[in-house]
Amino acid sequence: MNVIFRSYIFDVLYTIADQLIKKYNPCQIYKDARGKAHCLRDLPCCGGCKFLGPDGCTTKCLGCKLGLCETAQNANLELYKLLFKMRHISWRCGLRGIRQSKKEIIDFCCRSNKDRVTRMYKNAMSNTIRDLKAALEKSGG
Repeated sequence: MNVIFRSYIFDVLYTIADQLIKKYNPCQIYKDARGKAHCLRDLPCCGGCKFLGPDGCTTKCLGCKLGLCETAQNANLELYKLLFKMRHISWRCGLRGIRQSKKEIIDFCCRSNKDRVTRMYKNAMSNTIRDLKAALEKSGG
């Protein structure tokens, strides 16, 4: 699988996941009076990440968008199921990794998984992405 196709899959999955996260707001992150971030489970999972800025994430990280802690999963089962399907696609494409930029993830997967994904997977992923887009549109996202 070439870099351009991986980059395209990354962008599509990221965009859909970003829209779903904005719609469902699974973490319910807020700042207290002192400016410290809190969420459903008290402290956000992303605390301490090199890409965490004062107003949230400063990079496009697909792994972070597709993952939810157990507390957020239990509070948002429908969202968790959609993200799980998308995470499966990203894993099949070798687009794994949390707290990594798009460039870091794609550079790593291109070095380590040259042509792991066959044409069969490309077709299956295209169909799945089309189904996910339809589900997102149907749910009003």
